Amino acid sequence: MPDKPFLDVEGHVLTYREFDLASNRLARGLRRIGVQHGDRVSCLMDNAIDSVLGWFAVNKLGAVFVPVNTALHGDFLRHQLSDAGSAVIFVGSAYAERVLELTDELPALRTLVVSGEPPARNSRLQWVHFADLSDANADPVGTHPAPTDLAMLIYTSGTTGPSKGCMISHSYAVRAGRQMAINTCMTTNDVAWTRCPLLHAAAALGIVVNVPSVNGTAAIARKFSDSDLWPEIERTRATTVLLVSTMLTIIASP
Repeated sequence: MPDKPFLDVEGHVLTYREFDLASNRLARGLRRIGVQHGDRVSCLMDNAIDSVLGWFAVNKLGAVFVPVNTALHGDFLRHQLSDAGSAVIFVGSAYAERVLELTDELPALRTLVVSGEPPARNSRLQWVHFADLSDANADPVGTHPAPTDLAMLIYTSGTTGPSKGCMISHSYAVRAGRQMAINTCMTTNDVAWTRCPLLHAAAALGIVVNVPSVNGTAAIARKFSDSDLWPEIERTRATTVLLVSTMLTIIASP
């Protein structure tokens, strides 16, 4: 069902076909700036179409996606970027300054991929606008990661010491998403909605990786807001909602 909606971020909708082609174009653009199999690519962005496209494009190259908590500053941010050995980072314009402040402490980091306004500060890092990475060629990149290859590093909260990167393989991610679909009885007619940040496995695997196993739809909000919680659920016609670590199944009247 290539023309069925796959991803809805506050009304910005991509079908399965559109998402696949867009992530192919982005993967080719990332390859052009030097991203290779096994490279760590971090992401310091709010939930957005760009952040999900970036994730899939990175994995299509056999590189490793490292989502980072947007609340992190200073040493907390430096620790995760340094520990991952990130060579490239996707960054929302509101968070670029935080990364630039740490440039001298992150020798492995070489490129900022900026979504939004370009950074004002000069830096040794090269930067490229997210939209400019999209290649004209939308063919698959020809890389085929093995099931046991590392797909993601998802960091713990750091409440009991420095954050630790949890190693998520491609196989684990797919199986976890599929199991969530089974546990919540998801079908192709369902829409799974969340406001949880995609830096958490619950939202990343339980929503974004969950729905393709049944050809469902993932609906994601940028940030939590209690004022428009129900309007968003009504707009998307969500049938399953992820709030923190709780999954709710909504039985809607016709």
